[in-house]
Amino acid sequence: MIPGILWLVGWIACVTVEGAVSPDIVEIDRGEYSWTCRDYVDWTEVIAQYHACEEVGYLEVRYRLTTGVSGSRSMDMTKPCLYVSSFVFEDEICIQIEDLRVIEEVYY
Repeated sequence: MIPGILWLVGWIACVTVEGAVSPDIVEIDRGEYSWTCRDYVDWTEVIAQYHACEEVGYLEVRYRLTTGVSGSRSMDMTKPCLYVSSFVFEDEICIQIEDLRVIEEVYY
């Protein structure tokens, strides 16, 4: 009985890996989105906006700071045709944002 179960687990693992789909990564042109940054006394707020009325895949903002820190945040539709991501840094300031991009992950 155990060899049959092991075979079944192995088969499921192979099918799962074979069926996994990796997305196409599309960088949105800089002219198509906007972002703002505001420094406050104890924190910094970044807001990125992307207007798109057509159907889009998963959207995220990717950033890199001059300190070497990098990361990403998802974008959510807040109104029809408007995707927004808002996030806060506690130890960084706006001038430390070296790069900020909007990326779309498209699954076929």
